[in-house]
Amino acid sequence: MGTKVTLRHKPITNGRESLYLDLFLFSYYACGMSPIDICFLEHKRIKDGMIVYERIKSDRIARIVLTDKASALIDKYHDEAYMNFVFPIIKKCRLTQKQQYGRVERIITHVNGTLRKICRHLGITEHVTWTSARSSFISRTVDEGYHPLQIAEQAGNSPQTIYKHYYTITNREAMREGMNRLFGNKK
Repeated sequence: MGTKVTLRHKPITNGRESLYLDLFLFSYYACGMSPIDICFLEHKRIKDGMIVYERIKSDRIARIVLTDKASALIDKYHDEAYMNFVFPIIKKCRLTQKQQYGRVERIITHVNGTLRKICRHLGITEHVTWTSARSSFISRTVDEGYHPLQIAEQAGNSPQTIYKHYYTITNREAMREGMNRLFGNKK
């Protein structure tokens, strides 16, 4: 049913783990959308190549440009999702709010477990979690030259917040080389 990811000639994901990896990738492709927002994302929030929604954690509006890869992941789970939800996470209509949030917490745990498994197989020592997608997206787009206001609008944050909490330099060597060119290596 799900895609199989093979690393070092060993299949490391089953159908459920494939979903967990896809949720992480969707977060990255969708401006680092938070896990809770992904779990409760509804199709009615997607229009004209954009995802527009109010972030659950901050009550701010996020306006995400829908990339082809994010769109492909939405399409992949279209027939599996319940009601108007985009992903097959919330599957019953009469769940209490406590049950829904419990389901989200379990999904977060499963996604993070799958990421740990993938990192182990690849020999990655960094601590990668589902929420790492947000800082990775923000750092990469800032370093690629996108204006902080554009990134902040998509992420549903202010430019100050993205720099204070999410941004880290993604390519220190390129920065060093650029600074050497800028300030010159005169002998």
